[in-house]
Amino acid sequence: MILAKYPFLSSASSYIRELGVGLDEAISSLVYDEARELALTRVLNGIRGSRIGITGNQDQIVLSYPIARAMVSSIKDDYLIARYALAEAKSSYRYLKNEDPKVLGAIARDLSIDFSIEDNTVKVGFKDFLALSTSTSLRSPKWKLVNRELSDGYVIASLTEFARLLQERIKIKILSELPLKVPNYVVEKFEEYGYLSKIGVALGERRKGMEITTKGVRPDWLPPCMKALIQRTQDGENLPHSARFALTSFLNKLNMPEERILDLLSSSPDFDESMARYQVEHITGRISSTTYSPPSCPTMKSNSLCIDPDELCSEIKHPLTYYFRKARGR
Repeated sequence: MILAKYPFLSSASSYIRELGVGLDEAISSLVYDEARELALTRVLNGIRGSRIGITGNQDQIVLSYPIARAMVSSIKDDYLIARYALAEAKSSYRYLKNEDPKVLGAIARDLSIDFSIEDNTVKVGFKDFLALSTSTSLRSPKWKLVNRELSDGYVIASLTEFARLLQERIKIKILSELPLKVPNYVVEKFEEYGYLSKIGVALGERRKGMEITTKGVRPDWLPPCMKALIQRTQDGENLPHSARFALTSFLNKLNMPEERILDLLSSSPDFDESMARYQVEHITGRISSTTYSPPSCPTMKSNSLCIDPDELCSEIKHPLTYYFRKARGR
């Protein structure tokens, strides 16, 4: 089951070779129809920000990973590649954070990370920790070196933190390997099966949703600070709590549905649907006695969330005022 959870491991390639399944057979044989459908699901779930499951026959699941990579590479879309890599990495993290330390160690070695584990405490090589913790996905102050304990060139981390660093390495690994060079006959087969058109439709729907037109919300009326926060979520960055609060409360005041707000936040690498839903419903007043208002411009500035202010920003004191001024054409 280990390879079904972590199909990016080098041993997965050996496993597939032992199965004796070549690319031609995996793409065209009825025997591997399940693997192809699983591959399509991997890609579509990646676009939609849904979980990538591993239920089914292990051989078919392991095979679905290289097929999914071929599907993604057939379209050659940078946004698709980024969404797919993020989804695969997040899927792995769901299992990594509950793994035995020995399994974590084996995966880390496969990913060429310098580390040691003793008594559920991990020492991560300074260079590896720095390279992974400075990712735009890890914005919490706890990842800053000034807040970490160092010992002989190693950074001390918990097992859960180590799993989160592994997620980053997995994402980087997948991104670095895509797009693949896919033979024309493979692309033609994918087109024949209708896979590429389904992926194209899902991509179109995702991009349309990114325009934030739900309930009359107009992107061209948004203040620069909110445009920046939305862009950061779409880029797969983990927003700090103050930023998530500001964005959620602002969009709620514009009557954006909670599900649409959750969809925006789902691009975060650390996105936890149940926790995010609780926070959104608390801010919107669904499960609390208060419907929270978005922070004012001075508060946004004090939280370092006032980004690229324009001429209109100098005339207003609240992001909502900016939006409504734009709506009135002023």
